[in-house]
Amino acid sequence: MSRYGAVESAVRADLRQLAAENVGVQRSLAQTAYALAAGLDRARGLGTASALIGAAGAAKELRATLEALVGVGSDSDRTAEILAQLSSPLGDAEEPGS
Repeated sequence: MSRYGAVESAVRADLRQLAAENVGVQRSLAQTAYALAAGLDRARGLGTASALIGAAGAAKELRATLEALVGVGSDSDRTAEILAQLSSPLGDAEEPGS
């Protein structure tokens, strides 16, 4: 069993890749991203309206934190690719052929 939830695992993998590409990941923003992602994973498990409303706010803040980490506004194709991945849906996708 994974130590982290699905969202936090994905964020950690993305930030490891950014660090490997010498994007200059800032430790404090990375920790913020991890905490927000963990909160989203917990909210997904609860499924209550208040948890989901809180998760929506956390998702917005996570996106802003990750944008700050990758330096939105640069002309990097990699930045655009990462932001596109962050905007794609997680889980709950329909199975092919259904």
